[in-house]
Amino acid sequence: MENEKIAREIIALEHAALVEWCNGNPSVYLALYAPEFTYFDPFTPKRYDLKEVRELYEQIQGKLSGISFEMVDPRVQIHGDTAVLTFNYTSSGFDGMWNCTEVYHHFEGDGWRIIHNHWSDVHPK
Repeated sequence: MENEKIAREIIALEHAALVEWCNGNPSVYLALYAPEFTYFDPFTPKRYDLKEVRELYEQIQGKLSGISFEMVDPRVQIHGDTAVLTFNYTSSGFDGMWNCTEVYHHFEGDGWRIIHNHWSDVHPK
């Protein structure tokens, strides 16, 4: 695949997952996460693995709804079977702007999956 097509695909996957997330459905993200997925949350000092993220997301299920958002200036850097997606996130549900970095990997027969995610507040308090 050429890089532009890959970038569009990854941005579309992310956008679709965010649409569902903003309506209380984290399952689309969970389906994108690879088994070795890791996550840095801006509100905790530790790294989460997939099992811990599943538990965290169970608490969120159905609790968000109707949040509008924008992915500002998304960029995908592709290196072989790995791609890094970065963007700024703004929404009606959270104050301010957030930075997001996600590392995707292309698995043969399974497509693009997220192997790491990191969110940070642009202006932490």
